Amino acid sequence: MKKLLRVITVFIFVASAAFISCQKEQLSNENQIQPQLKTSSAINASEDIVYCGDVITAQFLTHIDEIEIGSVVIGNDETNLYVTYITSGDWWIEKTKQYVGPEDGVPQLGNGWPEFGKFPIVQIHDPYVQSYTAVIPIEELDNCFEVSLGARVYQIENGVQTASYIAYAIHQADLVECMGWHWEYCKQECNPPPPLGGCETAFADGDELGQCFLGLNGFKFKNWGWTNGPIGVTSSTLEWDIWAGAGQCDHSKGILVGTLFVDYDGSIATVTYNMDTGYVLDETHLYIGSTIVPYKSNGKPTIAPGQYGNQHSLGGAASDTYTIDGLSGDIYIIAHAVVCDEE
Repeated sequence: MKKLLRVITVFIFVASAAFISCQKEQLSNENQIQPQLKTSSAINASEDIVYCGDVITAQFLTHIDEIEIGSVVIGNDETNLYVTYITSGDWWIEKTKQYVGPEDGVPQLGNGWPEFGKFPIVQIHDPYVQSYTAVIPIEELDNCFEVSLGARVYQIENGVQTASYIAYAIHQADLVECMGWHWEYCKQECNPPPPLGGCETAFADGDELGQCFLGLNGFKFKNWGWTNGPIGVTSSTLEWDIWAGAGQCDHSKGILVGTLFVDYDGSIATVTYNMDTGYVLDETHLYIGSTIVPYKSNGKPTIAPGQYGNQHSLGGAASDTYTIDGLSGDIYIIAHAVVCDEE
């Protein structure tokens, strides 16, 4: 009864009559537990996300008592919606759930409050966490759609559960009926990629495996680009940036235009060029071999793309794949492309 009076008092103080009309139901108490906890950092995780446009930071409030337990950060890039839950103090997350879609599909009870049990996207956290980023593809969603973001949380003091709640992200800008526990989210527009001004030569740089032609010991090449290796059997797919117009192998002079994916099992290598939005492939040239650069028939080393041994004429493709067999031991890869602005 005291809890109900407190809820009504808060409603009267901060809300309209429509806001007051939403009814709440207390969650059933659960047995005391000895939880497994895992400290992690959603802030660090979200720093790796390149968001488009504006990012929303919503309050993270318990359904009953409206205790603020942290925040929820919502934003998107070109392909995904990112929902980062962050709790503070003694609050821990056992389950996260999301609804994204049409407004008339939001799971809710007859009294206007969300039906948490029917939220379709679910993540279980064992051990419990204090931060988590859910990644939700948005390609098939309308430009604007409804979101509702919830979680089951526990207060853990000295290793013992002292409270259990369902909590929701509450968007302050939409503090309307039922505390704005769901609201319309519109995909944020991403900055267009910088134009190449036509077409440019491009090479893949294999990070720590990449060696600029200009600095190769024993060679006197005058053109930029990278040979990558030596590469042994890959236990997972290697991912390398593809840079266009990066004279002197200087990334700051170039434009990041795509990603090269490499798999090698000791005899077969699969190499895929994948362009970022805004760019297409006109041609690709690929060298794979046991020497750091290819050699011409006269025994002289070369970095000329026409001498790489594998080439495709594409005329505007978003991706291109080579499968090269008959390999053995460590290998080197030079991945060249002529990349153009997408019309």
